Amino acid sequence: MEEDKRRISRIPGALTVSLTICDAVTNEKVAGPLNADLKDVTPLGVGVCLDQVLFENNHFFYAVFDSDLLSLFLEFSLPDESVEKQIIHVKPIWFNRNDDRNAHLFQMGLEFVHGTDSKLIETLMGVFFGETGTRRGGFQNLMDKVKNVFNK
Repeated sequence: MEEDKRRISRIPGALTVSLTICDAVTNEKVAGPLNADLKDVTPLGVGVCLDQVLFENNHFFYAVFDSDLLSLFLEFSLPDESVEKQIIHVKPIWFNRNDDRNAHLFQMGLEFVHGTDSKLIETLMGVFFGETGTRRGGFQNLMDKVKNVFNK
């Protein structure tokens, strides 16, 4: 039996996002955006599914994972789309090919970069869970964990 090495339980859901690789110094776009489906969240990061990982000659996992010169950003829109896209700095942690033939070809784990504003993560969680001002207990519990991690 394989041991589960997760630090925190994942909460499943669905949200379409995009990933962009940027120069870590100038923040100029290097590759992307690449569409992905956010499939689960934790207070520390997210899991995404993708149909491709190689785009504009950059591998969206290995190019960033192996380099201090590149940064990865997750972008998402608010439901009313009246505000610019929200952008969160993330770093790739793990990458797998998906064996399920009915799903996306690839899965990637992304961790929120330390120092990320917890309000931005709370906005992402609100969109992910479809919250509209009222918070269920589980959502509030998750957000309390996010604030404890990022506001230290």
